[in-house]
Amino acid sequence: MSTLKADTIQNTSGGAATLTKQSAAKAYFHASSTATIVDSQSFNISSGTDNGTGDWQYAITNAMSSADYIGVATANTGGPRICSHYANNNTASVFAILLGLATDGSLNDQPHNGVAHGDLA
Repeated sequence: MSTLKADTIQNTSGGAATLTKQSAAKAYFHASSTATIVDSQSFNISSGTDNGTGDWQYAITNAMSSADYIGVATANTGGPRICSHYANNNTASVFAILLGLATDGSLNDQPHNGVAHGDLA
């Protein structure tokens, strides 16, 4: 068995390497309750939009090849929450998130995380 160790992997132009393997995450982020990206380690996200209470949408830097990709989101704080990706996405948006209270389903603002899997364009 061989072991590959590296501190940095770059593309041929010297920039960040793009992961193309089907199972690799193509975007991820940590955001505040106002859709502000708060983690400098977020990947392939250019901005977030707060559409209202518990409703956000995130734009990606490198487009997806199809709007048929998998998005997963979760709330960071505030006890039991229902957090879901909904099908208002396209190739230029990572996904839209709805976050609600587990007790009654009403929409609720909380910091949250998201990740997208699929193929980049």
